[in-house]
Amino acid sequence: MSDDNLMAPPRRLSLSLGNGEISYLEWKLAEGLPPLHFAHANGFNGLTYRALLAPLAPYFHIRAWDARGHGMTTLPADSAAHKDWYIYRDDLIAFTERFAEDAGRPVLLAGHSMGGTASRKRRRTEGGMSTGSARQSPATRSGHSAAAIRLAVPPME
Repeated sequence: MSDDNLMAPPRRLSLSLGNGEISYLEWKLAEGLPPLHFAHANGFNGLTYRALLAPLAPYFHIRAWDARGHGMTTLPADSAAHKDWYIYRDDLIAFTERFAEDAGRPVLLAGHSMGGTASRKRRRTEGGMSTGSARQSPATRSGHSAAAIRLAVPPME
């Protein structure tokens, strides 16, 4: 794989839900790579983590969403009605079910802060749609964090 492919920008796509769309970035350099979803922290968006995620692109089919109320996602975000992070878990369930369906296999969940919490909550309510989870901090580290996520990933068949 050439260095140009490693630095290729992700594609911006969206998943339509009944009351809006989840905007997300996708790195897919080859068919058959294990699927990985990265969920960002509160106040960030998927693009914030590109330096962390781009080095993982040769190893994973990556999607990184913009959660409700963040980035380019258009799902309604009502701070008066959303008193906890379960709304993000519910969105993540819908998003990762579709990703698992598209990939034909369970999705590895990763996230930072709010995203890690939503991923953990999602994993506790799921029925085999993910293979494991990894959480990291801070948002801006790239090389060492990317290597740590590769090491934390369970083998996938």
